[in-house]
Amino acid sequence: MRRGRDSYRAARFQEAIEDFRIGCFGLLEQPPQLLECSARLALAQAAAGRAADVDVTLRKMNELEGRFGVWRQVELEPRPRVDLFEAF
Repeated sequence: MRRGRDSYRAARFQEAIEDFRIGCFGLLEQPPQLLECSARLALAQAAAGRAADVDVTLRKMNELEGRFGVWRQVELEPRPRVDLFEAF
């Protein structure tokens, strides 16, 4: 996930998308971290103009939150958290 954050900050959104996808796969057993990674993936997808992918990611996030209720445990900085809500 660290590589994805670095790629996103450098505006290498396609690279960030791939990094976050790999990161999310590695976090399947850790719902709070998986939700954070998914949120970052959605932001990278939105920045890359991939609206259909954003929709899929948001649906998965909603399902994850519904099953585990972990959004409050997500360690997402204030700026990405605001960006996520403003974008969607």
